[in-house]
Amino acid sequence: MKAYPAHAIMIAMKTLAIILAGGQGLRLGGIDKGLLPYAGSTLIETILAVISPQVDQTVISCNRNLEQYQQFGYPIITDTLSGYQGPLAGIAAALSGKQQCDVAITLPCDSPNPPEDLALKLGSQLADDNYDLCYAWDGNRDQYLFSAMHYRCRAQLEDYLARGGRSVKGFHQRLRCKRVDFSSQPQRFININAPADLP
Repeated sequence: MKAYPAHAIMIAMKTLAIILAGGQGLRLGGIDKGLLPYAGSTLIETILAVISPQVDQTVISCNRNLEQYQQFGYPIITDTLSGYQGPLAGIAAALSGKQQCDVAITLPCDSPNPPEDLALKLGSQLADDNYDLCYAWDGNRDQYLFSAMHYRCRAQLEDYLARGGRSVKGFHQRLRCKRVDFSSQPQRFININAPADLP
């Protein structure tokens, strides 16, 4: 059988980006972070502009201000679990929706400048090395919410949530994971956690 390079396999995969904007924004006093003004637009718009060209489909995972998010023209996914159960609940809801994919690329709504090669770099490693999930390392910290996960892991995620699991790192530990080096572009993972972080 002919062997194909990882990037070619990645191109053949159907990719879905899930932007995680479903949190309560507690560190910002309950403000919906995705809708915060940023660089002449909003945080969510700057992220959409970077990630959408990298994938086949993009959805926004959110649980409030739905009409405002709908104006950006992308499908909106709300959690099926009540009470703000964390980012894994948002990922599970997105994977159970109408959007079908081979690989789900996840990223948070509070990092306005994600890598322009995020999907390709994570997805290529996923395809090349037969892992379940790959996540980014910025040279200092593991960035677990910047990940690429095979759709086949959906059942494991739903089972983890049903058993009360909510930790992203804890879920990763149940899978065959690989940390992918993004240490050459650590500025791409800076997030907005306080008003002082806004430009």
